[in-house]
Amino acid sequence: LSVLEELRQHVSPKRLVIPDLNLGWRPNYMHALSQFQAFQLLHLVRHPLTHCRDITHSLSQDYFVAPEWRDFCDNPSGVIDPQIAWYRIHRNLIDQFGADHARYQRLRLEDLLTALATQRDRLWSDLGWPAQSPSPSPAAVASGFLSPGCEAAVGGMEADVMHTPQLTQELRRDPPLDGLADWRPDGRRLSSEVRQLALKLGYNTQAQV
Repeated sequence: LSVLEELRQHVSPKRLVIPDLNLGWRPNYMHALSQFQAFQLLHLVRHPLTHCRDITHSLSQDYFVAPEWRDFCDNPSGVIDPQIAWYRIHRNLIDQFGADHARYQRLRLEDLLTALATQRDRLWSDLGWPAQSPSPSPAAVASGFLSPGCEAAVGGMEADVMHTPQLTQELRRDPPLDGLADWRPDGRRLSSEVRQLALKLGYNTQAQV
């Protein structure tokens, strides 16, 4: 906390922004943040099926996968399944901070990508920040990165995207929450706990079109 306070004083009157993917992992992380009075938390969420499929693809290429990303219920060696991590992180953050409307805001990644200006203005207002000047649309910003690179480096810095046969600027539609957890070898559906939490986060049972 003393380090965080020193950093905040150095950047004041500007805001200190800390992107932290591990905040929801451990209760002691959240406890430490709650002791610091001058914070505002933006909780960014993503559809569990989309998130789990992408994380599984990434983890499957690693030599070591941490236990937090595995499900040991039915297989002694464990299968890669990010559902537990997705549920734990979001559930912990909601339980710890969700009722503190003055310091906690939640935003779906899908909403941010499909309506950047609208979501940005709402977020700025909720956080009490001054309005910002208009910015380019996500498509205009990203268009240069949605095409193959030069002949010597077709995949550019993001060669992993080339496993997809066609690059597109269209966002993937939200899959239905009762869809298969097709990253698992047993092909089960999303767990009931994950589905219920996703519903509370604003995702629909049926696929969005």
